[in-house]
Amino acid sequence: MTDNAISNWTVHNVGSFHHQLLAPYPDLVALAIGFITVVAVCFGVHNSMRLSNILNGIEVVVIVFCIIAGFCLADTKNWTFAGFFPYGFSGVMKGAASSFFAFIGFEGVACAGEETANPQKTIPMALFTSLGIMVVLYLLQSAALTLMVPFNQVDPQSAFPEAFDKIGYTALGNVVALGIIIGLIGGLVNQI
Repeated sequence: MTDNAISNWTVHNVGSFHHQLLAPYPDLVALAIGFITVVAVCFGVHNSMRLSNILNGIEVVVIVFCIIAGFCLADTKNWTFAGFFPYGFSGVMKGAASSFFAFIGFEGVACAGEETANPQKTIPMALFTSLGIMVVLYLLQSAALTLMVPFNQVDPQSAFPEAFDKIGYTALGNVVALGIIIGLIGGLVNQI
């Protein structure tokens, strides 16, 4: 959304890496976010849990907002210009394989088994419930996104912010981008 302003500045002022095992340039923003997250966690478990809950709450609001706004700004022609199933079953399997890692994090439910009263019943119920909610949210987000812009115009680096920008709602795209960054920070706090 910023025409790679941060990466361009970094490459120009800091330099780039020329090794196949490293990223093309140092990601100073990620370093700063990681450092701030570690400092926040150092203030104690209670405070980091509160921060995590706030950040995850913001992330849920952004997800629901993207779904609602996407359906409100939908153009059904986006599903009919190339057919509903343009890449066939193999395309669906490739997409499912690439989104597999979005479901990482369920090990936290299993690790909480020591603290549950009836783990044989509650852990499978919690896993299947959370997995079901995630699948429904992903399906709704995918439908909303591909109704906003044609599937072949979805930017894989910044899907919803760029979709809002393409249909003329740049301010909404910026808010969503900020919400996504906050959600990523929330995920970092959860994992630390």
